[in-house]
Parts: sequence; C-alpha cells; structure tokens
Amino acid sequence: QRDRFASQMEALKRYGTAVSAETASPPDGTDRIAITFDDGFTSVVENALPVMAARGVPATIFVTTGYLGARAGWIVKQEHTNYHEVVLSARQLQELPGDLVCIGSHGMLHRDLSRLTPDEATAELGQSREELEAILNRPVRLLSLPYGGCSPAVLDLARKAGYERIFLNVPVDTAIAGGDDVVGRTNTTPDDWGLEF
Repeated sequence: QRDRFASQMEALKRYGTAVSAETASPPDGTDRIAITFDDGFTSVVENALPVMAARGVPATIFVTTGYLGARAGWIVKQEHTNYHEVVLSARQLQELPGDLVCIGSHGMLHRDLSRLTPDEATAELGQSREELEAILNRPVRLLSLPYGGCSPAVLDLARKAGYERIFLNVPVDTAIAGGDDVVGRTNTTPDDWGLEF
C-alpha cells in the first residue's frame, strides 16, 4: 500500500500545507493538513514515515504507553487486522527524527476514558504524558482520546493534566466540542484513494 499512500501524500501537498498537529491554526485561513496516527505501531515507522520523509510531510504519532515495545494488548481478537501489531519501544521513540515526528499521548492502556472513574482517567492521562516526556525529554502537549471517548468531564481532566490540544477520531464542530483545543479528524486508509492522484 506504499504506492497508494505516497499518492495520497502528493495529493495532500497540492491541496494544502502539511504540518505537525502541534502547529497552531493560521489566522489567514491557509489550509493546513496534519497527518496523525493513533496507537504508535512500529508499522507506521517502517512503512509510512519513509514515504512522508521523502516528501517533507511531518507526522504526529499518538502512543499508547502501557504497551511500549510489546504487542497491542488491547486488541484481543486474533482475527483483528491489527492483532499482531507492536507498539514502538522507548528507544525507537527516542530515535525518531524530531523535525519530522511529533509525539502525543494515546493513554496508558488504550481505554475509553469516558467509561472510567475520574481517578482512573486522571491516572491514564497523567502517567502516559509523564512517561512520554521522560522518554523524549521534551513536553508532550497533544492527546488523542482512545475510541474517541469524549465527555465534558474527560476534556476537563485532559486540560488539567496539561494537554493543550485534544484530538477526537471524528470530525467535530469546536463549538459543540467545548473549545478550540478540541480537534476533529477524518479517518483515511491507503485504500480510500486510488493511484490516479
């Protein structure tokens, strides 16, 4: 699927400016596009990053820190497409090029924070961020909510934990979501667009 993914990256560069998800929205209305990946799978580094690096397209990877260097344990069904995926290790995270890759949190154990108690959600948010900051030796300001599990209480806890931008897994109206720091996304796979781009 690398060829299809490469064609997507070429098309996106024609439609807007590719930026890190950490980049603030421009006041002039310029179209900016951030490419994000949830979970922190090694397959993203092996397959997507070389394509993106060759085109100068930055990536933002949201990492589930409770499974660093291990199989994605939250996927329990063996028939699931991603059952055998492995999450990046601490060393692999440290070796990623900082000018190309921004790292954000995807929680500790990939749990739906809206279904946890406030104490459990606070622990997920805080521990994940602290672990990533210790590994990377730089601030971690971005959060992608596992399963898009969002509620006003979760957003409040995320802000208190120090996250400056919170990503959902669906497009979102920021007025409805509760602030400019809540960002919606559109899910895309390499199969979504053909090679004609």
